[in-house]
Amino acid sequence: MVKNRLPLTEKENQVLDFILNYIATFGYSPTRKEIGDKFKITPQGGQKFVMALISKGQLKTIQEENKRLSRNIVAVDK
Repeated sequence: MVKNRLPLTEKENQVLDFILNYIATFGYSPTRKEIGDKFKITPQGGQKFVMALISKGQLKTIQEENKRLSRNIVAVDK
C-alpha cells in the first residue's frame, strides 16, 4: 500500500531528484554519506532527509535477512 504523498520542501525535492538520478545512473542507491557530501551536510543529515522522504511516501528501504545495507533506498511505485 502506498502512503499518501505529502508535499515536499524544495530541499527534499532536490534530495529526491539526486537519489532517483543516482539509482538510474548506477543501478543502486547512494549511501547516506554520499547524499551528505552532495548537499554539504553530515551523513546524519542525509539520513534525516531519507527518513523524511520515507515518511512522505516517496521512498522506502529494503532489507535483506539479518543484514544492514547501506544502499537500501528504492523509489515507491507511483
